[in-house]
Amino acid sequence: MDSFSRQNLTRLLKQAGQKPVTVFTDLDKTSCLEGNAAYAAENKAQTGRDGCYMQPDIRRALTDLPESGSSFYIVTGRHWADVRVNDVTGEKLPDGAFHDLLGGVKDFEKASAVAGHGRLLVENGKTTVLRRAASEQDAFKEQKFERYVGESVLALKDEIFKRWPESRGKILAEYKKHLSYLNLSDFMRESPQAGKEMFDFVDTRMKYVMDGKNPDGSKNENAPENPNGALFYTVEPTGSMEIRSKNQSKRNGVEKSGFLEQAYQKGGPVLVMGDSLAKNGTDRDMVEAVRDYFQEKGALDRVFVIHVMNGDKNRITDKADKCFPSVAVKDPDELGQVMKMVAGHSRARAAKETSLAKTVLNARAGR
Repeated sequence: MDSFSRQNLTRLLKQAGQKPVTVFTDLDKTSCLEGNAAYAAENKAQTGRDGCYMQPDIRRALTDLPESGSSFYIVTGRHWADVRVNDVTGEKLPDGAFHDLLGGVKDFEKASAVAGHGRLLVENGKTTVLRRAASEQDAFKEQKFERYVGESVLALKDEIFKRWPESRGKILAEYKKHLSYLNLSDFMRESPQAGKEMFDFVDTRMKYVMDGKNPDGSKNENAPENPNGALFYTVEPTGSMEIRSKNQSKRNGVEKSGFLEQAYQKGGPVLVMGDSLAKNGTDRDMVEAVRDYFQEKGALDRVFVIHVMNGDKNRITDKADKCFPSVAVKDPDELGQVMKMVAGHSRARAAKETSLAKTVLNARAGR
């Protein structure tokens, strides 16, 4: 950790010892590493549940915070809790961040979250759909285009299985209403040559969908309008591809959730934790939403942006960038060490407040 981060960590811990803490955290590659066997084993030993891939120190810290009057909010691009169909067996499997990353751990059953890239609000085990940031007319057009995209992606999945039958059960391709996505990463790792061919094929076809073209590249006269370019396509070299709406974003979800107001009322430090903070990063708008809200309230000094870099190439160097981190950590394990300290200071503050309250009550009783 660099000296600038250490200075801000000292300031953060001082505030955590004075007022309740609030945490906004991303999951993937920030607090969780999907498939990390060591994380899963340690978490299972303590929770009894398989498949919890949250870094264990972070899991303990987050779930400990409410006991000291502090709080945490999960902000994830994944949908929260759903089912998906196994393409090999046809079996319906638990799906979504709660199952795939958190293992269905009981401590997270009532977690507060913004999920599905800002489409879903989760509170006390109940999930509601947030209104998108678009006019009623454009929202209707978006939904129509989303349905067209989703149906196209499902048809594309069938075509993939015809071309590469050996890929069945090794890729994901789903239509989740708020987004349509394919993930080819497992197949690409297992079969690099065929995986590269599949990647190029799918990438081309996804671009055709966005451009309103048929599978052969000709114009699709029946393709619906993508209003104001609301839906956009992203692709990663690892094989992750998705189409989603910019009007359903982490920022939109955080701003409409009511969580910012709750965080402000706490009066203490606010941690915003993410890994994807560079230009076009999926955590940027979450950070910007929190910073802008607290800046308007004249309380920006309470906001601490924590960047999980996962490699120096991802370091943000422009200090004028809204997402320039207060604290930069190298990976989820180092973030776990930070969260242990934060939770410890929160516990100490709460214990001190409880002790003081008892002393006052005893003094009054003795009068």
